[in-house]
Amino acid sequence: APAPVQGSNHVDVLIVGAGISGIGAAYHLQQQCADRSYLVLESQPAFGGTWYTHNYPGLRSDSDLFTFGYRFKPWTGAPIATAAQILRYVGEVIEENGIAEHIRYQHKVVAAEWDSKQQRWTLQVRHGDTGKLLAQQQSPDERRKSQQRDAGHGFAHRGKYKRPFHRADPELQLV
Repeated sequence: APAPVQGSNHVDVLIVGAGISGIGAAYHLQQQCADRSYLVLESQPAFGGTWYTHNYPGLRSDSDLFTFGYRFKPWTGAPIATAAQILRYVGEVIEENGIAEHIRYQHKVVAAEWDSKQQRWTLQVRHGDTGKLLAQQQSPDERRKSQQRDAGHGFAHRGKYKRPFHRADPELQLV
């Protein structure tokens, strides 16, 4: 396998995604395992996960935020919240707890490999702005096989809509 490219590094814990779960994991990791190094890799240019990528009109939570929100930062707004309110809430958690310095935006995990001898994952991560490969431990043959397996599996909605999004039929609901 090729050697890692410059810029690869080791952390004790790698969290994939800066959505509500990833940010919650970062918070709890800081509280319960303060001696562990960590990073949060987020493929988008901003935090929020679904609340960032799904941006159609009227988007709101489908469950109450009193149970969906973080126990360590109780939700104080209306029970059913808009995406903007949820993003603001997650942003407050990031800011209040120093999580921002651990987030790497536009970093997409494209492959992961477990090494049983070293008891370690090695990830191939691509930076969205530059396309630069930040770490690689997978051989070109394996990468090609993986891409062939992943190709042609039909339609998968990725939650991206053109802005502004207009409904031709006012009765149409996006679920």
